[in-house]
Amino acid sequence: LCNQKFRQPMVRTGKAKVISHDNDLRAVYQGVDVYKYDVVLCNHCGYAATQKYFGPLAKPHRDMLREHVSSKFKPVEEVSGLLTYEEAIKRFKMVMLNAMSRQAKISEKAYICLRMAWMLRGYIEQLEAEESAAKADKIREMELQYLELAMDGFAEARQSEMPPIAGMNEVTVDFLLAQLCYRFERYDEASKYAQGILMSSSSSSQQKEKVRELIQNIKDSKQNEE
Repeated sequence: LCNQKFRQPMVRTGKAKVISHDNDLRAVYQGVDVYKYDVVLCNHCGYAATQKYFGPLAKPHRDMLREHVSSKFKPVEEVSGLLTYEEAIKRFKMVMLNAMSRQAKISEKAYICLRMAWMLRGYIEQLEAEESAAKADKIREMELQYLELAMDGFAEARQSEMPPIAGMNEVTVDFLLAQLCYRFERYDEASKYAQGILMSSSSSSQQKEKVRELIQNIKDSKQNEE
C-alpha cells in the first residue's frame, strides 16, 4: 500500500509438525502455534491481511484503505522475534479492520474470524497449562464470538459465492459448517450440512465416516435435551 519494505515474522518451513486436527479443521502443531504468525502487517501504513490474501491491491481498495486505515495509523516498530498471543490478537484485529475498510468478500471475513478463533484456542491451551483459569475463560468467550461470526459468514458465503470459498471446496465448507452448527447447538442446520456431505459424490470415505459420527452425536444431543 505504501511501497515501503518491512520484515514479517514467519514459522520456518518444516519447523511446524502437525500432530492432530480439531473437529472444525484446526491443525494442532507441535512446539509452535502457526496461527500467531498468520497476519502480514506493514508497520509503516497499517495495511494488514492474512498470508492467504496478502498481495497486490486494486486501486479502489488502495483508496479505501488510505482513507480509512493509513490516514489514521501511527507507524509502529517493526516486529522482531517471537510473537505473544496478545500481539497476535492486535494484528488479527488490524486484519479485520482492513477487510471491512476495503469491503472484502464475506468469505474472506469469515476466514479471518475462523483463523483468529483457532489462534485464540492455542492461547487458551497455553493459559490452561499455566493454570490461569480466569483469563482462559475470558479468552474462551472471545473464541466463541469469532467462531460464531465465522459460522454465520461461511453460511452466507455458501449461498452467495461460487466454490472454492476461501480456498475450500463445497464439501469442506459444508463439513466445517456442520461441525460449527453442532457446537452452537444448531442441530437442524448441522444435520442438513451433514446429510449433504453423505449424498455428495465428491465426499471422501473419511469425510463420510466423520459425518456419520457427527449425525449420531446430534441424535444423542437431541435425546439428552428431551
